[in-house]
Amino acid sequence: MTGLSHDQVRRLVDLTGVLRREADACAKARHWRAAAMLIAQSVEAGLVATVWSCQPELRALHAWPKRTETPPQQWPFGTLLAVARSAGWLTQSLPVDTSPIDGLSGDIGDAVSFLQEARNLAVHPGRAVIGGRVPGLDFGDDRLMAQTYRLLQGLSGALFEKLTDVIDALAEP
Repeated sequence: MTGLSHDQVRRLVDLTGVLRREADACAKARHWRAAAMLIAQSVEAGLVATVWSCQPELRALHAWPKRTETPPQQWPFGTLLAVARSAGWLTQSLPVDTSPIDGLSGDIGDAVSFLQEARNLAVHPGRAVIGGRVPGLDFGDDRLMAQTYRLLQGLSGALFEKLTDVIDALAEP
């Protein structure tokens, strides 16, 4: 498995901020699809950096995916979220098959499914056409998307707080 250097992890952490600012700029310009993709990319960058930094702990917890030789920077977004949930970083209180909209009433591990699905709808045109798991999410509806983007900001902020706690715990003796 090809690892990340300390410098590469630092660049990923810096990239989370860059992507978040770009997402905010896109939202301000009402480019909602780009804003949703970029805010999810900022979360992905933070997850990759945290997962890589916590590799020994994740393996000890059996939260590292079995039978994978690919490094975290090559994992799909869903795998990164699954690892974070398995590690207990993103707690869930609802059944696994809960819809992304209903997941908003649960803990961060449930609610982040909404961010994941918004990202999937923004990235995959076929899903957007059929509505995916969030029917009615219309990137052309400025009023709806302004509210949705505020929700995505809150979800990503809550997730970053959890990841910061994880990294801070690594630094403790």
